[in-house]
Amino acid sequence: ELSNPSNLDNSGKRKNIEESEEEKEPTKRSKEHESSVDYSSRIEFIKAKFGVLMPDDFFRFYEFCQEIKPTAPLDALVDSLQLKLVGAFDVLAGRFDGIDESKITSYYLHWRYFYDPPELMTLLTKEDKSPFHFGYYRDDPDKLPDLVAGNAGANSCELKCMGPNLFAAVKSYIENQSNRKGGKEEIEKVSNKLQEWAKRYKLDLTVNAKCINERKKCVVANTFHKLGIVVPVDKKLDIGYRPLGITNVALTKLLAKIEKSKNKAERLKQLQPLEELITYVQFANDECDYGMGFELGIDLFCKGKEFNGFALHLLTTAYSLLRRSLYADIISIHLENRQRPSL
Repeated sequence: ELSNPSNLDNSGKRKNIEESEEEKEPTKRSKEHESSVDYSSRIEFIKAKFGVLMPDDFFRFYEFCQEIKPTAPLDALVDSLQLKLVGAFDVLAGRFDGIDESKITSYYLHWRYFYDPPELMTLLTKEDKSPFHFGYYRDDPDKLPDLVAGNAGANSCELKCMGPNLFAAVKSYIENQSNRKGGKEEIEKVSNKLQEWAKRYKLDLTVNAKCINERKKCVVANTFHKLGIVVPVDKKLDIGYRPLGITNVALTKLLAKIEKSKNKAERLKQLQPLEELITYVQFANDECDYGMGFELGIDLFCKGKEFNGFALHLLTTAYSLLRRSLYADIISIHLENRQRPSL
């Protein structure tokens, strides 16, 4: 097994890799890795299989965990914080070395949860029955992460900003966690060491760091997952995004009516306003306002499997038009396997 074998229902946790330019853009919070350790083969593997480049703090955090528990860095924070390193950290730990890839559905599904949008890449998960997890969130797959976001899992699509890097996220986790397994002395020891490493490598530990506030200025629409969406907008030409024309509250009520339909005829009737919105999205796409379909697609994804078909169509189209093809691939394989009891 590559991870905890226990199953969860709607949390959709990926237990292992088988079963489971026009306008200002946000300031990036980290740089690519520079280290005396040769990670080149690991970096190439992550890029080839997961489709992204990892920032410096990813490697620093792994080294931090190696210092705490040299023989098992993935478990370095389990005893004190109930946190386990997962996802791409498995690559650094060599857990993919020599693996039979014919048994792998997709690397994109490795530790992907039910409500994880393509922008989220899980790297730490809580080692108990809770599906709480967090990892990098990046608006553009071709760039470094914008922030670290956390999700409670089971019945919530909401994402919470936990800081600009993994060190800041764990610090935030320590400050907000209740009912900790480890003793205060052990937690304080880890916290102090974490802050020492952050200071050594000049990593910002504030949750609302400058780069995160810069991103907020670029958010064009609020979404059900609370982090909003960022798309290129040309204000001179007035293209890139147009509003849905419906509030989040009204959209929630509309979707609830569809879900509560008692028969096919009633459902078809309740679907009419949604289908009208999708028609408007098609007009928006024709006029280069790709953000409208992206917003609606993400909101439908956040409402669960009932709207998988609509979300798939809207998001694959939006990601393709936005030249974020990796995310189109991720959402396709995710929704295809979203029904599994353990993802």
